[in-house]
Amino acid sequence: MTGSKRFCYAGVILALGAIFTVSSWADPVADELSGKLVVRQGNDLVLAPPDILVGKTVIALYYSTYGPICRKFTPTLLQFYRAASQRFPNFQLVMVCRYAPASPSEEEMRKYIVETGMTWPILTFGNAANVPLAQKFAASSVPHLVIVDAEGNKLIATAPGEDASSLALENLAKLLDPSFATPSTTASASSAAPSPIQIPVTPAPSPAPAAPSPPAGPNDYYVDGQGTEYMPGYQPRGAKLMHRAPAGTAGN
Repeated sequence: MTGSKRFCYAGVILALGAIFTVSSWADPVADELSGKLVVRQGNDLVLAPPDILVGKTVIALYYSTYGPICRKFTPTLLQFYRAASQRFPNFQLVMVCRYAPASPSEEEMRKYIVETGMTWPILTFGNAANVPLAQKFAASSVPHLVIVDAEGNKLIATAPGEDASSLALENLAKLLDPSFATPSTTASASSAAPSPIQIPVTPAPSPAPAAPSPPAGPNDYYVDGQGTEYMPGYQPRGAKLMHRAPAGTAGN
């Protein structure tokens, strides 16, 4: 082999090494979590693709259990995730499983993941304890939402709890889409422009309708303030329903 060929091969090897080094340096979160995440596949949890976080610059760490507060908040987050992950290719959410104090069970968490229909990658109980990034931002209670960049720098974080996590979710929407705004009563945006990411809101229940007035019977009538009587088929404003005993009965 000539000296020029050896020099060429050495140059190629050095270039490939530099590429792999830069790739690893640019995605430390992806490197740290590679091979440790699972995803739901039907009723089972399977190993996620090792590059599932490569190229993601906005990563949400969702600390959760299968307890009642998390069960209440997770559907809102899942609805947001489905819309945001389709629109923003640089975004990904990772659920970090935390032990539930009453019953720390991997099987219970698997059932919860399947029942809820989660589509994001998941860091399970066993792996979470061995991932420094997950331990770095862990809080004493859940739900807890922390947003980091590809290098693990904190972008958004609030105190744990449902209300604080909802606030973090709103801030995440603004981070992903600077035009985020609450719906307006007057639509002025162009139809060609992408719609802003909206935080799902559960509508308040409508008040129960007032009970209707009892229907007038064939012998009943209405009387207005002047003492004028009206047939049951017509009820003037302010008139009162009066009851008349049927013919042939005692009294009037």
